Amino acid sequence: MKSLYELCQPRADVFEDKHQDDVLDLANLTEDSIDADLFFEETYFTDGMKQLVDLAFQRFAGIGATGLIRLKQAMGGGKTHNMITLGLLAKHPELREKYAKNLTHDVQHPIKVISFTGRNNDVPFGIWGEIAAQLGKKEMFSDYYIPLAAPGQNSWIRLLKDEPMGCRYLSTKRQRLIQIHSIRLLELDGISQYHFSIILTSIRHISHCHMRS
Repeated sequence: MKSLYELCQPRADVFEDKHQDDVLDLANLTEDSIDADLFFEETYFTDGMKQLVDLAFQRFAGIGATGLIRLKQAMGGGKTHNMITLGLLAKHPELREKYAKNLTHDVQHPIKVISFTGRNNDVPFGIWGEIAAQLGKKEMFSDYYIPLAAPGQNSWIRLLKDEPMGCRYLSTKRQRLIQIHSIRLLELDGISQYHFSIILTSIRHISHCHMRS
């Protein structure tokens, strides 16, 4: 029987000073600041990650019914890493061929990805303002910015009605992701009670608007 040392030898670059100390978050995905090839070279596709990618791309291919995936690992369980993996594969078709060909159901087109990290919890117009801005439709939610209020279901439908069914929305405060029309993964953490109530109302509306659009 092989020893644990033989089976679990760390990569040599783990011990290099130049190696990145900080973990990635969804802001890096939004900013396109991730070296995707390096990311996937250092990523091991666990069974859970494979299931997430498979379910999401079933939806993108129009053959899956799963519209909500909730990531439930404890802190440090890999939720953000899973979301970044899915986000990169969604944005870049060429990465699917190289790293996840058997999981992406031959979906060839790029998928629009909108992401939000709750570490940026000081964004002036909330999650909905950030989503609208990344869609190029910030003015459509202008009535909800001052005072801050959650857009209703019909407002979300108007915002999203011209978006393709492949559109994905990711949001996280130390992990969670909202997706409309395709997949939505949700997690909220470390947000004030007042803003949490507004955000929760908005998420409820997001979660149902795709059924009416």
